[in-house]
Amino acid sequence: MTAGQISRREFVQLAASAIALTDAVRLTPSATAAPLPELPPGQVTQWLAAPAARRRECINRDWKFLLGDNPQAAEQSLSDGDWQVVGLPHSFSLPYFRGNDFYVGFGWYRKSIAWRSEWAGKSVSLEFEAAFQDAEVYVNGRQVGSHKGGYTSFEVDITHHLAPGENLLAVRVNNLWNPQLAPRAGDHIFDGGLYRNVWLVVTDTLRIGFQGLQVTTPRVSRRLASVAIALLIENRGGQRRHATVRSTVISPSGKEVVSAIGSIDVSAGMSTNVTHEFHIAHPELWHPDSPQLYRVVATLLEDGHPVDGDSAPLGLRCFKWTAEQGFFLNGSHVWLRGANVHQDRAGWASGGTDAGAWRDVRLIKEAGFNFIRTSHYPHSRAFMQACDYYGILVWSEMCFWGVGGFGPDGNWRASAYPVQPAHWNGFEASCLQQLQEMIAMHRNHPCIIAWSMCNEVFFTDQRVFQRMKNLLRRMVARTHKLDKTRPAGIGGAQRGGIDRLGDIAGYNGDGATLYLNPGFPSLVTEYGSVVAERPGRYSPNWGLLQSSQFAWRSGAAIWCGFDYGTWVGVTGEMGIVDYFRLPKRSWQWYRTHFAGFRRLPTSKPGKPARLRLSTDRLIIQGVCSLEDSQVVVEVLDADGQRVPAALPVELKISSGPGQFPTGRSIRFHPNSDITIADGLAAIEFRSYYGGETILQATAKGLESATLRIETHGEPAFVPGQTPLVAERAYIKHITPNQNNYATRASEAVNIALNRPTEASSSLVGHPSRLINDGSDLTWWQAQTPSSVPWCQVDLEGIHVLHRIEITVPPVPANAQGSVGSYALVVATCNDGAGWRPLGGTVRVRPGKMISLSVARGVRCRYLRVTLKSVPRQCLAGICELVVLGSD
Repeated sequence: MTAGQISRREFVQLAASAIALTDAVRLTPSATAAPLPELPPGQVTQWLAAPAARRRECINRDWKFLLGDNPQAAEQSLSDGDWQVVGLPHSFSLPYFRGNDFYVGFGWYRKSIAWRSEWAGKSVSLEFEAAFQDAEVYVNGRQVGSHKGGYTSFEVDITHHLAPGENLLAVRVNNLWNPQLAPRAGDHIFDGGLYRNVWLVVTDTLRIGFQGLQVTTPRVSRRLASVAIALLIENRGGQRRHATVRSTVISPSGKEVVSAIGSIDVSAGMSTNVTHEFHIAHPELWHPDSPQLYRVVATLLEDGHPVDGDSAPLGLRCFKWTAEQGFFLNGSHVWLRGANVHQDRAGWASGGTDAGAWRDVRLIKEAGFNFIRTSHYPHSRAFMQACDYYGILVWSEMCFWGVGGFGPDGNWRASAYPVQPAHWNGFEASCLQQLQEMIAMHRNHPCIIAWSMCNEVFFTDQRVFQRMKNLLRRMVARTHKLDKTRPAGIGGAQRGGIDRLGDIAGYNGDGATLYLNPGFPSLVTEYGSVVAERPGRYSPNWGLLQSSQFAWRSGAAIWCGFDYGTWVGVTGEMGIVDYFRLPKRSWQWYRTHFAGFRRLPTSKPGKPARLRLSTDRLIIQGVCSLEDSQVVVEVLDADGQRVPAALPVELKISSGPGQFPTGRSIRFHPNSDITIADGLAAIEFRSYYGGETILQATAKGLESATLRIETHGEPAFVPGQTPLVAERAYIKHITPNQNNYATRASEAVNIALNRPTEASSSLVGHPSRLINDGSDLTWWQAQTPSSVPWCQVDLEGIHVLHRIEITVPPVPANAQGSVGSYALVVATCNDGAGWRPLGGTVRVRPGKMISLSVARGVRCRYLRVTLKSVPRQCLAGICELVVLGSD
């Protein structure tokens, strides 16, 4: 085997072992379902390691952190002795457990880096996988770089700013809402911080540029595949350089398949592009059922010696989206069974590990899904690696995002596109920049089958609606220029005619019923939206999704895969897996019906007697928190059967290194956000020191449980000498005046505008979506007015109601004589079933609007208007429903 190659066995050994589920939720395959492969211990992000000529060191451990701002924080003279000691990935909000609010402001990170003699004459850079959302980088008090955008990677060259001895690296990050920075809106948490990995990269001054290796597959069939490789070669030195470029393709079994060599000359301070093309006969194709992965290794050689190298995954597949027959992969039709996925998780917020990302992908795959929509922003490199490995097709989405009930500027409830002209150019530049960065970051992953421009950006102020559409057109054109191998999708395209602006339309919610056979490629990008606490019901969350798999539709993705943090409260509990990454029973339903596994055993009533601890990983490789362990606590009876108990349990580190998001202990309680339910609780554990950790779980009156986890790596934990992580109490963040009713009433906006709707029936040309489209000139009209028609709106979250305005159709021009008035009943509910009248019957004359004040304290998710009676000769419908409310 030649240098730079890797065998299949090594490939598996280097892949994440973080993927296995805990013993508590171990999956038992049926006779027809094949279990996913178990992955032995190994650093999950190193399964595509670069050649040895490139030194890439993770520097996640041993940072100092200050929550807040300090103008002297970048200076070496400033003492940081009272700052927190933290490790990356890190969130400003640590610890976070789905509170409705999060800290917004500044944070500083500092770390000492010692100069090494082998760096002399080399290029030294920092690679940030992401920082949310505005980062300034300093070395020894001098600013050396910056980046705006919270989900994409960036590089900072620090070569000429380092000095012999200790060097101070400082990073100032803020997550302030910025009117010119995407996203401007979104119903998620936007917690700041260095929440993904940071790498120190040392190369020769003649090097492959940052994200400078691009691999495409122009033509793929079962008989022959062509592979095109493009390399950006940089000369950061002061002399002209001559070198050889070698590109090699490695098969899934680790054998060299084909290679090419070329010579280059690069002047000082300049760069050049190199291309190679290969042909592979009888390729092993990448497919969700058999995700065969090749590997491309690029090496720069000078006088026969490697000076730099890089590598990328290679999946040989071809796909096609069609308007009439759906999606095709490698020439065969594939129905996309998908899930939307957010990245945040219990305790750690957005600062999850690479192993956590692999764990997430495995949970989705295990439930029988073959498709993920990365809602609504670019996800991590590790997440895409896991999708490549497990065979999950991906709709990778940009963070151009809209949210219903948007109001004035100032926070993430604003118009998706800026209203103020002073913000237009900056915001459009931000979208185009982050789109380009997303594509450069993930373009080599075979799992990706579409780049999505946005999500529900029709939640834009009407004054700039056309500008928003023009921006989408620019983004689609930019996507076509940057990547000719993948289409541009429009996510959440069910309003405003934006579904026609890209190559594929993704419809959310009621779009599944409103846009049947649209005449261009389409799929349902969100269905379900069912709120449920674990364990929930053993049933699918279909929502408004039709039972038929229409031939023209490419697939459908449930909202959503995992519970998530949001300022809209309980709507974050729409996952089929909870925030602690414990499956709900709806996940088990999909696993049984999609994947063909037998139904998992459930808890049984009994008397709690003892606790049990288990984990998906007994060995953590490395001390940079690339890997972690998911620790599960079970409440058992005397016979070892799990019982549906919900009682306080404390999990603590008895000895050794490591931490939970709350420090060295965490307390689960049924009445807290750190919950225990159905006899189960879980949390992710990580360590920044090597050594054995002993965990102990205790509960009053129950037999305790212990668990040992070994972390491999240096430095080793030394009892009595290694500092212990400080306890981090969980205190919900609350912004001043957030819960002031008078303040919220004065800021109330139309929270019904363009939200999903449903009706008892609809006349052709007058669908339910016209009830809240912002126009009195359009109307919903029932098809069968004699059956007490109704129309309802889903506010997509539980909101406080302040006032309701209903406008009914006017008297038809051909009406004769007196016609009377409409009789309406307004009702609310939170679950789509238990309707409660909001007062009695109200009457309104045709063509008029009635305004209803709502008693203080009324909250709901769904609001329904029923036509108890319709005036003679008038239309059985509603022109406009306005719901003024707040969070």
